[in-house]
Amino acid sequence: MKDNQHSNNSCSNKEIPETDYQRISCDYYDYLEMYAIQKQQLILKYKDAHNQTAEKKIQIKTLETKNKEEFMISTDGMRLRLDKIISLTPISNLEEE
Repeated sequence: MKDNQHSNNSCSNKEIPETDYQRISCDYYDYLEMYAIQKQQLILKYKDAHNQTAEKKIQIKTLETKNKEEFMISTDGMRLRLDKIISLTPISNLEEE
């Protein structure tokens, strides 16, 4: 399981966001990109709109930045701010059969 490691270091020289968004580490962002490219099925544990822990099976479609916040878009249309991710666990091909 890969846990979200928050970092105040930015991958670029962008100014500090004006929202409460907490940037994720560049290494963790790279994992998210890899999961999207590989079309990996994942178990996502995250904080929902009510700040409750939730869990869902997903596949990452793309990542995007809007208003200085980073988001994950899943293939089922879920849009989640990256700092709401608690953990992602890859589902092995054996578990899917």
